[in-house]
Amino acid sequence: MWRRITRSGRRAGAHNALGERGERAAADHLRAAGFTILWTNVVLPMGEVDIVARDPDGKTIVLVEVKARVPLPGMRPPEAQVNHAKRDKLRAVLAYLSKANNWTGVPRRIDVIGVDLPGQGEPVIRHHIGEVRLSAERRSARRTRR
Repeated sequence: MWRRITRSGRRAGAHNALGERGERAAADHLRAAGFTILWTNVVLPMGEVDIVARDPDGKTIVLVEVKARVPLPGMRPPEAQVNHAKRDKLRAVLAYLSKANNWTGVPRRIDVIGVDLPGQGEPVIRHHIGEVRLSAERRSARRTRR
């Protein structure tokens, strides 16, 4: 049984209209890939997440952070905006939702989707599965020297 313990928020303004277009494109991409969208625009005291979905495996809960922009030459992809602080917030949101929904033992992960929204044509979507590690441990800290 899924229990919704959050509220959805709507944003206003041209910048946020772009984000909403990106989120719609990402949700469409996820549905086409077999994901079930559980919630969108989840806002909690410690942060927010754009999409909460169930993986096509039917078990894994996936938090999805969506970053969108109009592509310009020389710009980094929008998903590069997911910095360390945002990753920490996503981990905190996942921990909160896991406890509130009794997801103990349920597989979970955090994905990032980058969406390029050109003036004409279809959006270009890049889905980075498991992009945010569930532990805050950094890669460099895990490496050992030989």
